[in-house]
Amino acid sequence: MKTLLLSVLLVSLLWIGGCGTTRSVGEQVDRVQLDPETFLETHHRNWSNLPRLDTRASGSTWWEDQQGRHVDRFQIRLFYEAPHDLAVNCSVLGSRVAWIGASSAESWIFMFDKDETVLMISDDQDTSDDRSVPIWSAQVLKQVLMLSPLPPLSSGSIDWDSKGRLMLTLPVAGNRPWSSIRLCVDESGHVRRQELLAADSTELASAEYDDHVSVPVDSMAPGDYPRLPRRIRITTSRDSGMNIFLDEPTGRGGPRKRRLFDLEQLKQQFKPDRIERVNGPAGTSELGGE
Repeated sequence: MKTLLLSVLLVSLLWIGGCGTTRSVGEQVDRVQLDPETFLETHHRNWSNLPRLDTRASGSTWWEDQQGRHVDRFQIRLFYEAPHDLAVNCSVLGSRVAWIGASSAESWIFMFDKDETVLMISDDQDTSDDRSVPIWSAQVLKQVLMLSPLPPLSSGSIDWDSKGRLMLTLPVAGNRPWSSIRLCVDESGHVRRQELLAADSTELASAEYDDHVSVPVDSMAPGDYPRLPRRIRITTSRDSGMNIFLDEPTGRGGPRKRRLFDLEQLKQQFKPDRIERVNGPAGTSELGGE
């Protein structure tokens, strides 16, 4: 199972060319037809109110091939320190299978198999023409987990669906494999669905959100707590996806230990047998270890 889950992480999910964004907003906005500017302002305020996130989560990956539909289950422990640092420990039946991390400039994943430990590094500031980005990059993970701000409305488009829900299409600047995001927002201001769109409006990936909860933060009134969805369903364009359920997300406590987010310290701890850089003008590989 351990080897199979790693294969799914690498093949079925990692190379999606785009995936999720946004954070849920609070419930202050109660208009039947939600005002887009108010939504964006409230969203940004809620995003800014989350200094860190600590949560356990359970999840599953699924994919389809000629043999039918397959599902693997896993558990994670996630740490986030605003605005850039991310650490995610992935395990199966108590055995670690991967450690995912991110800083402001790059992202990484350690994959632990019985034969070797492999470290893969993604340069999130890369501006080459190769726009494929792994799902464990800082760009993707923070958007899927709703830990990123939204683009401004200035050059976006606004519409409402048949149920009166706000539909926002927002262009995305910077090095991304997607050109815009499309959000479906209900009357209470909760993002229910997000689509990552290519330049020709082709859907590269989507994320659906449910069961929004308040995230406690020290020295903050409960009415100001940021909100996050506990249930996240990610679907890619490759007949594969991932379901994540956050157990009890919290923003309380002081800053986490720096070693959780420091790649050099993690290298010393995990001692990878092989190190690969997965994007840039030329992918590179090197031997790890002592």
